[in-house]
Amino acid sequence: MKRSIKITLITLITGATLTAGAAYGHRYYNGKGCNPADRLTDRISQELELDNTQSAQLETLKQRMLSVKEDMRAQRGEAWQKVAALFEGESMNRKGAQSLVDEKIGSINNLAPQLITEIGDFYDSLSTQQQQRLRDKVSERVEYRHRHW
Repeated sequence: MKRSIKITLITLITGATLTAGAAYGHRYYNGKGCNPADRLTDRISQELELDNTQSAQLETLKQRMLSVKEDMRAQRGEAWQKVAALFEGESMNRKGAQSLVDEKIGSINNLAPQLITEIGDFYDSLSTQQQQRLRDKVSERVEYRHRHW
């Protein structure tokens, strides 16, 4: 292959890679970092036109959900080790499996009331128009997920 063709191909491939990277970065970077939770709370605040009190409640809810997520993520490695241990013997350890399921359900049952209370408090703080906009958005998401299931 001629040297000029090699240089042209390398230039085109490099240019395409840089362009694709720039397009990808532009789409997902909003100047505030790439934290999806921050983007979501900003979007909710803008679309529902939240006041300062409502924004503070939304921020509290976000922080609570993130802490629950981190707690669950921290337990994930240990859970995988326990699942692997279920299959080490001649037959599956059914009691151990039920114990794992009960443990996870207990964890969810302990965390759910706090999250439900915080979500309810946030929803109750919204005006009637804001509640209606939120219901519309949720129903749109449900319909979208149902169509693409």
